[in-house]
Amino acid sequence: MVVTRHWSEISTPEDTIKPSGNQVEYTENESGTLIRVPFRPNLRDKMLLRFGYRFALLRKILSLWYSLSQFHLPFFDNRRNIYHEARAYLKKNQCEAIIATGEPFILFQYAMLLSREFNIPWVADYRDGWSTDYHIVAGTSRIEKWINNVIIQRLEKKIVNTCSLITTPAPAFKEDLLRLHPSKRIEVIYNGYFHELFENPKPFTKENTPFVIAYSGTMYPFQKLELFLDGFDNYIRSNSLTPSQILVNFIGLEYQPGQLNRVLKYLPRLTPYIQTTGRKSHLDALKALQNADVFLLLTNAQYGQIYAKAFDYIAFAKPILMCEDDNGPLHEILEIAGCGYYASNPKEVEKQLTRIGQSAAEQLKSSNVSMFTRKHQAERFSTLLQSLLDKTS
Repeated sequence: MVVTRHWSEISTPEDTIKPSGNQVEYTENESGTLIRVPFRPNLRDKMLLRFGYRFALLRKILSLWYSLSQFHLPFFDNRRNIYHEARAYLKKNQCEAIIATGEPFILFQYAMLLSREFNIPWVADYRDGWSTDYHIVAGTSRIEKWINNVIIQRLEKKIVNTCSLITTPAPAFKEDLLRLHPSKRIEVIYNGYFHELFENPKPFTKENTPFVIAYSGTMYPFQKLELFLDGFDNYIRSNSLTPSQILVNFIGLEYQPGQLNRVLKYLPRLTPYIQTTGRKSHLDALKALQNADVFLLLTNAQYGQIYAKAFDYIAFAKPILMCEDDNGPLHEILEIAGCGYYASNPKEVEKQLTRIGQSAAEQLKSSNVSMFTRKHQAERFSTLLQSLLDKTS
């Protein structure tokens, strides 16, 4: 059984906070039960929808208020119906374990409360950091960092201390979590890719079309975009390339106006070489990626994140250019998959693009790629859950 908020179609960031769903929806099939709960925006979200990005200070204050008060005052928790629906289900049905995936981390509190009431072990599944989130590390005010390190971290320890298992998608996340929860069992479960979407991939053939470098999905302020753009600029200048010969396609970037502006304004002379799109569904994004010759993976060596897009890149068995080389978990994954090219300065970007451009346009091969399928990771998760249940039975 899965309980989640109701999601409508999302094409802009504002769509994620618009009202969605009018009533609780139940869907049952051979896989189980799915319960969708209506979503209503809080005051902060309503302000953003009505006034746009004005009144930023007031919205920041409200964000801080909601992030703290929701754990103590249900009135300020606009996701509370998820808890009520899960509780109602558990009153009528027997379950062996509770898995709460964060963010939002209020779900961890719901799992803790349900675990206590129904005597069911719960698993804290971190897909992002909470008090260890890299966005906080990368750039927030001193006051926000103090609140995070003193208040939110204490809250996190109190809640997560009650779980029976912690899962996380990256070894670096595991290291952060071990410092907070040294007595807890913590296991890495990669995000992986849907193998069924890649069973009949389009043949990787080189045609007389532009050489395409593709980047898909979310871009973060701390990623080394400028490092790549400087190297890319060097490459096209050294080889006197035109936009008809080479392009960079940032798929979905128009969903992030700030990052779109960052890409287009850094080196205006590169604008003819850059394509961007609006937000795409996962399937449409994969179709766009299929036409690329090389994939761009922007990183920052200070933050050991593993991005979900990396697994889709791997599944295509094409070259992946990592800027900068994290010399860590992502590097290790790309080495296993046999598709990594690494650059930590503009000269290395130029060098790696030259290597990729001169190599034969053939799909890379690795017998290890299957370990990164979601099916394989789900099987690992299932084994962990079974071992947990065996200990508690």
